[in-house]
Amino acid sequence: MTTQIKTSGGTEIIFQSKMTPCREDSTMRHGLLQHLKVEHEMGADDYQRRYGSQAPMFGAEVMDAFYSEVKRKGNKSYHNYLEIGDIKMRAQSGQMAHCPTRPNGYKYPVEGKAGLAAERVARAFKYGRSIYLYGPAGTGKSDMFRALCHDLNKEYSLYPMREDLDTALYMGQMQVVIDEKTGTNKTEYIPGRLLHDIQGRVGLDGVRRPVCIVFDDLDRGPAECQELLRHILDGAQEVFIPELGKSIPVFPGTQIVATANSRGAGDDFGTYASVQTMDSSILDRFGRFVEYDYLQPKEEINILRNKFPYVDKQCRYAFSDIQQVTETIRSMISSKEIYIGFSHRILTEWCESLVELVQENRGIYRSELLRKAAQDWLERFDEDVREELISRALTMLIA
Repeated sequence: MTTQIKTSGGTEIIFQSKMTPCREDSTMRHGLLQHLKVEHEMGADDYQRRYGSQAPMFGAEVMDAFYSEVKRKGNKSYHNYLEIGDIKMRAQSGQMAHCPTRPNGYKYPVEGKAGLAAERVARAFKYGRSIYLYGPAGTGKSDMFRALCHDLNKEYSLYPMREDLDTALYMGQMQVVIDEKTGTNKTEYIPGRLLHDIQGRVGLDGVRRPVCIVFDDLDRGPAECQELLRHILDGAQEVFIPELGKSIPVFPGTQIVATANSRGAGDDFGTYASVQTMDSSILDRFGRFVEYDYLQPKEEINILRNKFPYVDKQCRYAFSDIQQVTETIRSMISSKEIYIGFSHRILTEWCESLVELVQENRGIYRSELLRKAAQDWLERFDEDVREELISRALTMLIA
């Protein structure tokens, strides 16, 4: 049977196969992956697993013709489908006003608690739920949402929270401005970035689209900032602006997600001193709560290998030693033996210090350089914790 496929760019491909899944309808033309999804409810991986090497659509000619046409330049690059665990998501088409750059070296976790959490986040994200993602600092919570928006070609906006944040910084405020017509001063409400974002953004193609709004470290923000979410998350989907005397509608599809270090009930152990207790009526408005955790050390080391190819090439066994130390320290944290955060940022700092020391040593790696590099992040902690880490986790590195 001869079958004709029309790719996303209009190229027609003809091939013969008894196993072709294409329907015999000359008026129905799809891009390759769209056809699999729409007609057969499967992604490319599903199709390949089902038909194996006999899969007619996966010949080199077909794949080259299709994939060469969906490539994009710069930070607008994305595939038609993104898979995280068992969740498959289709990328949005069109030209965004602002698609974020992808975090350097980021990979979606697939193992352990972090892998399970990533799949839950992906499912909630796919169906437009508001998400409250909480867990230890430096585990990549914010990076996950940035990567999702990049990979799915979605509008993205980040709003960092802090204790003394003024809501006017994001929502807007009354200001004295100069009237262009009369040249005199007048008082006028100047809307903030958040007020613009909840009304959607017009892309470079002229289409208005919803924005994924990320409140970073939400549990650190003052109650006034957290209160902003009450009406945005509500079914009313509008925000009342007292200074204007009217409500601003929230553009359909606007997605609110938040990262935090706590469940919103404060910090019991003093690890995150600036964490605030949140109003349960606001927390209740989030559609999905997901607890995140540290990546599996093996996955985290693979990310570091991508970030630091110099270390991977020049410093034999360094990453295996770093992984062993990380596993020990994380185990101590989980069992409540120490109350610290040991984040990916610390591991990044360790590698950066190691690169500096090796370069200062004319590119020659010695094991004592890894010990010396560890001193740079050890000094983040007080003396008691430092001694505990040295005796339990760093014995093989620090004499």
